Amino acid sequence: MFNMNPITRLDNPEPDIIRVDNTYYMVTTTMHFYPGGQILRSYDLQHWEIVGYLFDSLDECDEEKLLGEKNIYGHGMEAGSLRYHNNKFYVTFYVRGINKSFLFTADRPEGPWQKKILKNGYFSGSLLFDDDGRIYIAHGFEKIWISELDSELNGTKEDGFESLILEDKGDNYIGYTGSHFYKINGHYYLFVMQWSRTGVARRTQMCFISDSIEGPYEGYTVFCDDNGYYNQGIAQGGIVDTPNGKWFAVLSQDYGAAGRIPVLVPVSFDGKIPVFGNKGKMPNILEIPNGNPYYRYDSLIASDKFFYMNRQQARLRPQWQFNHKPDNSLWRILPEGGLSIRTGKISVNLTQAQNTLTQKMLWPAS
Repeated sequence: MFNMNPITRLDNPEPDIIRVDNTYYMVTTTMHFYPGGQILRSYDLQHWEIVGYLFDSLDECDEEKLLGEKNIYGHGMEAGSLRYHNNKFYVTFYVRGINKSFLFTADRPEGPWQKKILKNGYFSGSLLFDDDGRIYIAHGFEKIWISELDSELNGTKEDGFESLILEDKGDNYIGYTGSHFYKINGHYYLFVMQWSRTGVARRTQMCFISDSIEGPYEGYTVFCDDNGYYNQGIAQGGIVDTPNGKWFAVLSQDYGAAGRIPVLVPVSFDGKIPVFGNKGKMPNILEIPNGNPYYRYDSLIASDKFFYMNRQQARLRPQWQFNHKPDNSLWRILPEGGLSIRTGKISVNLTQAQNTLTQKMLWPAS
């Protein structure tokens, strides 16, 4: 048992999580940082390390390169759906700024990842590979749809199933969003986040359950807690089971300037209804089996002398990310170690400066 929340203590928002054998993998939002689509790995749900990234570039547009006064702040990679099916890893996500959904596939979480642009856009989509071979995606903002995909995962299947499952009536700051879609013991579970204008008025985790893909879906509020932190609700994320059959949710909570950080919440089932936390509260002391107790994790943040055997490599240690896509002709590793880096233009503020290198801020202090 150990006090483990929040788990990464870094800005890893909107997590989605899976388990493959004794290993957990998580994808989180990276927005305007490149490389993008960070994949994390853990054996105990407490300690995490970076496996790699999905992409170095998405669309090769001026916005992602910070050309002129253009940028993708608030419009980059967000709310990825991570799945493992038939020995292959899948990640899909929607990019608002260019109104496109992407699908990345790989045989290993380290990559290489193959990119595909889907024919349709699926905001905050969540993949589900059903037992009968059919593939669905739950998606949307305020209106949540379930759409059947074609077998090649190119987009919505012609004449396939598609239905509006949920619709917000305008009573919330944020209506239904952040879909996470599962089939567990024959039941379909659609988890979404909601931020109500009434009551405690914080981000809240909802769950809608049906015995059929078509519905009807019966809704429940499954978690409404801030763990005593400034009414910042804990919501939007995935659930995962351990090898010994216990369930946990990895949700995110806003920690101010440090960003939205993942927290771990135990999940049990009252019949088919999921019960989050302990009497509605998030316990910080948790007992979780460790699938690899002697493993030593690479740190999520790191100092760097920038001394690499291959000085021509175009990738730094995975703890580093650029603010937007860098111009690789303007930075290099020096022969004696160290980094030479230049911006590609004169900017009136840092937010528009190309080739700005950064690491995540550690909470509660860096």
